[in-house]
Amino acid sequence: MALINKIRQRMGFAVGAVAVGLLAFLIGGDLLSSNSKLLGKKELSLANINGEEVSLEEFNRKLEENKTTFFVQNNRVPNESELVQIREQSWNNILFEKVYKTECNKLGVIVSEEEAWDMVQGNNIHSAIIQSFSDAEGRFEKNKVISYLQNIQKQEPKQQYMWAMFEKNLSEERLKSKYENLIKNTTFATKEEGKRLFKNQTDAASALYAFVPYSVIPDNAANIQQVDVEEYIENRKQKFQIDPTVYFEYAIFPITPTAQDTALIFSDLIKLKSEFAASKKDTAMVKRNSDSPENPKNYLLAQLPTELVDRNIVPQSDSVYGPFLDNGKFTLYKTIKVFDDTVFSCKASHILFKSKSKSPEDKALALGEAKKVLADIKAGAKFEEKALAFGTDGTSQKGGDLGWFQEKRMVKPFSDAVFNAKSIGLLPEPIETDFGYHIIKITANKTKKNFQIAKIVRDIEPSDETKSKIYDLASNFAANSPDINSFRQNLQKNPTIQKQVAYGVSMEQPNINNLSNAREIVRWAFQDAEEGVTAQDIFESDNNYIVPSLVNRSEKGTATFEDVKDMIYTQVLNEKKAKMIKDLIGTASSLEQVVGKFKENVSIQPLENFNLSSPYIVNIGMEPSAIGAAYGLAKGKVSKPIVGEAGVFVFEKTSETSIPDPKVYNDQRTQIMQMEAQRSSYSMLDVLKKLAKTSDNRLKFF
Repeated sequence: MALINKIRQRMGFAVGAVAVGLLAFLIGGDLLSSNSKLLGKKELSLANINGEEVSLEEFNRKLEENKTTFFVQNNRVPNESELVQIREQSWNNILFEKVYKTECNKLGVIVSEEEAWDMVQGNNIHSAIIQSFSDAEGRFEKNKVISYLQNIQKQEPKQQYMWAMFEKNLSEERLKSKYENLIKNTTFATKEEGKRLFKNQTDAASALYAFVPYSVIPDNAANIQQVDVEEYIENRKQKFQIDPTVYFEYAIFPITPTAQDTALIFSDLIKLKSEFAASKKDTAMVKRNSDSPENPKNYLLAQLPTELVDRNIVPQSDSVYGPFLDNGKFTLYKTIKVFDDTVFSCKASHILFKSKSKSPEDKALALGEAKKVLADIKAGAKFEEKALAFGTDGTSQKGGDLGWFQEKRMVKPFSDAVFNAKSIGLLPEPIETDFGYHIIKITANKTKKNFQIAKIVRDIEPSDETKSKIYDLASNFAANSPDINSFRQNLQKNPTIQKQVAYGVSMEQPNINNLSNAREIVRWAFQDAEEGVTAQDIFESDNNYIVPSLVNRSEKGTATFEDVKDMIYTQVLNEKKAKMIKDLIGTASSLEQVVGKFKENVSIQPLENFNLSSPYIVNIGMEPSAIGAAYGLAKGKVSKPIVGEAGVFVFEKTSETSIPDPKVYNDQRTQIMQMEAQRSSYSMLDVLKKLAKTSDNRLKFF
């Protein structure tokens, strides 16, 4: 089993599942039965890919595979949040079959049986196999692979299944890799493209500019009308082509534990502490009482849990420590046994003196300062105070404390000095390392002690009573906010209630903003909700109760005024302000004349050594249009007003420099091809989905 776990850790593949009757039954195999209410019809269309229907039954088979895999890997049924991820994984598995494999078949790209065998036990072993069957020194042992496969039939069904899925996904990963590499290898950059990149990166210019920020025009002076927004959309129709989307606002009621909930959990652990100390069956007790059960682990002193280290606790046999509160959890630690390891650990503090350079003079100054401080400590000064005053690394705020550390974990001169010391206390002379000079104080004798520790972890969660009260708050809010207007008014009256806005939510989205399990809210917005109406059913997502109110629903096509008015208001406002600023600049033919139009709001600023590869202006931000226009000016010329992201610019080009043309641009061409290869890898699946004309009806079912 350990080997399978190791393989599972090495490979991040989404594996399928075996049709094992008992496991399928345990995690809902009845979904696929002939009596299933969900599958009462013989064929229900979930999607259409390349003209081929994907039935709900086909999808559910893949879903059951992945649910079974989850069960085999985790020994439990997935929760609702994990089930959302498994559904998405199953959909991606379908896409791989219908899109990637179809394209590979057209091109004759395959992974043969011989190649699959070669990856596992031939001459070109896959890296995951090598890592999984290597010894402690990292040497791959092929005979272990062969031995394991010869005895695979003797393994329990779970291990046989996991290996079968592992091999299957090796081949699928190889097929995907072949196709992606084939596409990447088609990237090409011409000499002219290389030359353009070289010029963009090396040629530079300098200029003076007057910048008029949009803020000089008050918002109300721009007087935005509906016609302005509609004209903005009309002029950018291509940009505003949309698939069906919804826009809604939602109120968030966090399901958080109260102080009373925390106190009850703490009290329960205090009662459990004595039972844990007396128990002789620690593993069983951990499994029974911990929210995150795991087997006992061995720790060197240098590796002890932070809660123990921070309290300077050196664990004793059969002792229980805690409960400690950290990151929303309480933890009890029990030391099962203490024994000697082969590696020494030691505890020490230090004060580091760095020299300004490696020159003998600077090193002598640093050493002299270290010796002076060391003499002060020997004379009675407190080590911790000197560390705070003179230390030059992160330990100075902790009085120089390095905590426990293992032998050979520090640089050699430091480690040798500490672990060769005969007793605790201050070392007589500063120790030189590559970092500088160290005053070292050994605060505990070196030891080989190792600790086997078990822990019980309890998440601090809200009680049923707390959840009920928060649910009632959400329900009352929904009942008193039946439409979007009352929804917004009630939020203004209750500023403690969090509000979020969800623009342009598509029907395929599993998440909304930072809500990672919001599929039911998306389904409500597309199927059940009415525009301008607040949901009366309360949704739960990521430990929050959610009350959404639908603003509008958009069909496929060009976005309307209502769809995007809130989203693009600032862009429309800035566009109108830009026109007003340009009118104010008028026929000004110099930067001084531009400044004169706006008095104290505008000044002339320099822009030194800019080029097309970095369209950034200090204290203003990214301004590609402005930089491009300024770069294209003739030397000594003043530009017309240029509309930018943050305001309107007028430039006067003062100088330009150019590096001699090398005539060969191989480095630049390589850079372009690498960027294109990365881009193609990132966007490949999306492009294939569009080419396959995929229609997705998953929203009807989940």
